[in-house]
Amino acid sequence: HQTYSACELVIIDDSPFVSKGFETFVNEINNKHGNKVRYIRRVTNSKVAPPNRRSMKMSIGSKRNLAIRHSNGSLIAFWDDDDIHGPNRIRNQVRRMQRTQSDLCANGTHMYHVCAENTTYTLKDFPQMQERLWWRRILMPSVMFKRELWNTRTQFPDMFVAEDREFFRKILRKKPSLRIDLWDGYPLGDFMYMIHQNNTAWSTLATNIMSGKAK
Repeated sequence: HQTYSACELVIIDDSPFVSKGFETFVNEINNKHGNKVRYIRRVTNSKVAPPNRRSMKMSIGSKRNLAIRHSNGSLIAFWDDDDIHGPNRIRNQVRRMQRTQSDLCANGTHMYHVCAENTTYTLKDFPQMQERLWWRRILMPSVMFKRELWNTRTQFPDMFVAEDREFFRKILRKKPSLRIDLWDGYPLGDFMYMIHQNNTAWSTLATNIMSGKAK
């Protein structure tokens, strides 16, 4: 339902639970919207979800690489499935990158929803956290970047946690002049980060700051 039409969605599915109706559902969407969804099923070795046995599944880094490999666009946007993306997110971010001529654009406003509390915050409510977040307050799931930054020598590492951070560190080492746009005027309705017990990278520090325990 994005208002920007020239986009595609690449889905990498390595779940051990097979939904027979899902591929049919994707086909129905493609028939209706012009083949904008690319669904890639990677079968695991186990019929039962293997808790704490990550070797049975692809890492998040490997899945991001596979998705980009199967994509066609010149811009790549993260689309983590546990966050909320407003209908104008792609349109606004593409326009912003065109206007600023940046290599990478990220949400500088940061809206968070704490699921356990059913409470919503912005990062401006916690100025002490801004100074401690990695790399100029960039919130990785809100990033859009030029596909050309990803190549055979600069890909996401085979990691389950913080793979995006290490990817951009690698890019910065190769391209120190990277044009980064930390968009403080990012429309509040375009992206919201959901905080829940299964986040892979949400730090204890951030949780303590938002709960008022850290100083």
